[in-house]
Amino acid sequence: MPFSDLLAGIDPDTKVPLYDGSLFFPTMDQLFQILNLPGSVWGLYEELKPEGAPSGKTMQKLADRRSSEGNKVRPSTFAKMDFLFSNQPDGLQVLNELIAKGACWPQHDQWRYLIAGGLLSQSASRDYWAQQLEASWNLWCVDMRAVTCPVERWRTMAQSPLSKEIGCGLTQQRLVDYIESEPSVEELTSSVELRGHMAASLVTTLLRLAAWMAADWFEYHWENVVNLDDEDRIFMHFLLPRLNPESLELSCPFETCINHMAKITSCESAASSSHLGQLWADFEFDRDIDQGSDNSVDSKQRLIRQWLKGNKGRPDTKSVMALNRAVINKATTDAGLDPDNQDAPLHLLNCGFIFSESCRYLIKDLRKLGLQPDAIEAIFATYEQEYKKARNAFGRPLPDSGIAST
Repeated sequence: MPFSDLLAGIDPDTKVPLYDGSLFFPTMDQLFQILNLPGSVWGLYEELKPEGAPSGKTMQKLADRRSSEGNKVRPSTFAKMDFLFSNQPDGLQVLNELIAKGACWPQHDQWRYLIAGGLLSQSASRDYWAQQLEASWNLWCVDMRAVTCPVERWRTMAQSPLSKEIGCGLTQQRLVDYIESEPSVEELTSSVELRGHMAASLVTTLLRLAAWMAADWFEYHWENVVNLDDEDRIFMHFLLPRLNPESLELSCPFETCINHMAKITSCESAASSSHLGQLWADFEFDRDIDQGSDNSVDSKQRLIRQWLKGNKGRPDTKSVMALNRAVINKATTDAGLDPDNQDAPLHLLNCGFIFSESCRYLIKDLRKLGLQPDAIEAIFATYEQEYKKARNAFGRPLPDSGIAST
């Protein structure tokens, strides 16, 4: 059915409420920011859209609820939408379901496409996260909307099993206890208990999803995992923040990752930034890779030091990929392997780098909300718990003491 025919069959007086906001699952723009990916959702659409489809700017206007208030859509736009949906029949199904559901929560549709569209390879993974996403939709669009009092609406969310199952059990209980003290609407919405639980639950949801993605990837490559004797390892576990019992400070996941990269490339005495900067510059010099003014050893060492300090911006994607290629080349060459046939190790290193740097970013946000180091450590411990749950779902349970992947 063409897009224009679908709209023609809808009662013009039909109104589907749009519920903005994040509940457990972040918006795509939030996700891009957390992962430090360039651009935006509509920018990515602009890059990937087929020729003849509406522009990202047009799609953004159509997605904006204000564009439907008295603004007409030009016939040429309808023609482009027909073309777009003729190549994406699932999109029409989503629109039909949205109308049938009677409410629209943008995060639901965005994450639905991610979960079903290749983010996860195993049916057990896709089914589990599709169920969690649907349960979140029901909580956000139905259960919470059935309550008119704002405080009771947030109580509904706080007491939901989802607040513990994919959210954060620690901050959930604190929020429930606070609501029992009967705060005003203003007190509740500005409280560290509510803001902390929402932020912590977003973090735990992403950590749980990351754990499933890691276990899912290893399940897809299980034969190679067994050959490497890695079946009892928890990938990226060693990058999680740890609380120092003496200083009561958290370890930095990103610093742990950088030190690990130096270790696997035979760094003996030099600082990690100095060693990796030299390695990176030598790799590109040997291959005559022109990096302009950033091609010197000093500039690369300085850049890595700036990444570690984290006070002059976050690592850019191009530089990260370039450094990681140099690291994998050195590590595989030292191991007697073919450095030009290492897509899987490079993929895993890229994942570990992005994961650790994103964890550092999220930790800073949690600290700004007043969460203490021990609470943050407990929040990030959900990764290990969820990884084990995923392995159980695949029929490959881990031993009681999983081995941290290196």
